[in-house]
Amino acid sequence: MLLVIACMLSAAFNGAVGEPYAPTNAFREPVAHALYDFGMDMYNQLEPSWRPTENIVISPMSMYAILSILLPGLNGASHDQVYNALRMTNLPRNGVDAESAMCSKIFQINPNYDLTRANRIFGDRTLTFKKSYKNETSWHHKAAHKKVDFQHYPNRARRKMNRYVSKMTDGEIQQLIPREAVTTDTRIFLVNAIAFKAAWKSSFIKDATTLTNFHVSPTKVKQAATMYTSSAVCFHQSHDAQLESDLIVLPFKGAKTTMVFIVPIVAGNFGPLKGAVGASKISQALDRYWTGYRNMPIPMRVCEVRMPKFKITHSVDDLMGAMRAMNVTDIFSTEADFSPMTPELVYVTDMRHKAVIKVNEQGVKATAATSIGLTGRSLPIRVEINRPFMYMIRHEPTGALLFLGRVVDPTK
Repeated sequence: MLLVIACMLSAAFNGAVGEPYAPTNAFREPVAHALYDFGMDMYNQLEPSWRPTENIVISPMSMYAILSILLPGLNGASHDQVYNALRMTNLPRNGVDAESAMCSKIFQINPNYDLTRANRIFGDRTLTFKKSYKNETSWHHKAAHKKVDFQHYPNRARRKMNRYVSKMTDGEIQQLIPREAVTTDTRIFLVNAIAFKAAWKSSFIKDATTLTNFHVSPTKVKQAATMYTSSAVCFHQSHDAQLESDLIVLPFKGAKTTMVFIVPIVAGNFGPLKGAVGASKISQALDRYWTGYRNMPIPMRVCEVRMPKFKITHSVDDLMGAMRAMNVTDIFSTEADFSPMTPELVYVTDMRHKAVIKVNEQGVKATAATSIGLTGRSLPIRVEINRPFMYMIRHEPTGALLFLGRVVDPTK
């Protein structure tokens, strides 16, 4: 799975404060719960722009990270609006410190999966970054600063940034930044890339993949390539009353990361999962089923699983509209206050995001995958994902929401 998000600054929300976040079964780190709420809010803000049958993948983690990189460079209302959108006001400690500490756990080397990040801040060669901002972003976010010549050679600078993105994603994302996104007025471009690759704890049988019915809607059926395994380790909650969905969890090798499937009982009925109410229902469901034993939902059982294989490439060419809907406005206008970052008057004129996810028999692939308590059963539980579904990829030790999306038609 791949994700790149870019934010551009050119020359020149008062979010509601709720109850403080505290550790829960599903969200061990309070900032992970803040990330979840931010991610679900972003998902719901973007959802009206999607076609009804469009498959989606986004990375709340990447969006959260790049906005956290902006934060030390913001002042006044500009800072407060972003801080509130990230739900950092409700954290028991400084939000940037909490996000940095969580990332240090998430992105540490693990033999069972590849999860890497790359943060880079491209600045015009004539621009001066304040030392305090460079030190802060280098220390907390491992962000490298790179000089380019936007003023005289904007297209050359754009190609350089795209080559960097391509390199960090093993060529999966070639042209994140289009020609029109970079001009002679561009002063700064921030880029964040996340790459994730993991093998299923129990792989699917490649030779058993066949075409089977996938119910795109109650009245429409398509033949989709469907994977099969008779010995998956999984959690399955059938017909959750609040979600009006089945909830299925498949762990990746090592059990530190999982893929969560929320499958509406009525094909394509995502209504109960939408909006703030839907996000709250999902959060409560995760908390009900996560007991905390080895960072996994219990009981985990042996399951016979059928599910579609799929690949999604999804771009969001304008994140600014969604951010405005989340009450972040000043950074997109001449009211922006980036004085802690640079003495120049700059503001954000471009925010874009691109992600790729591949799900196959081996697992989930990005650019470049221990034991779990089982409840004994004489026969495996049969689990069939043959209807549209939402999915999440989570880092279980923290509860962080790495990727989020939906599959409506796996044949596309």
